[in-house]
Amino acid sequence: MAIAPALTAGFSAVTGPTEIERDREIRYDGDASFLGFVGAELSFRVRQAPNVELVYQPHHRSGANGTIGDMKEGSNANTLGIRYRF
Repeated sequence: MAIAPALTAGFSAVTGPTEIERDREIRYDGDASFLGFVGAELSFRVRQAPNVELVYQPHHRSGANGTIGDMKEGSNANTLGIRYRF
């Protein structure tokens, strides 16, 4: 089994915030439509199927303590998926 870590960082734009982000928009008088994004990733694959991976990635959207969108907090989501490499 091969295990590969990865890190993605950048920005995240949404047309509608999640419920927890909407609550935090109200609390901080902020805007969660554009925030920072960080996602650490672990992918797992077996040698018998080198093009197929099981991927786990926690998504973290953040206002960087008020720097982006006047949001002191964002939200987190744990994701699990299958990646096929063409």
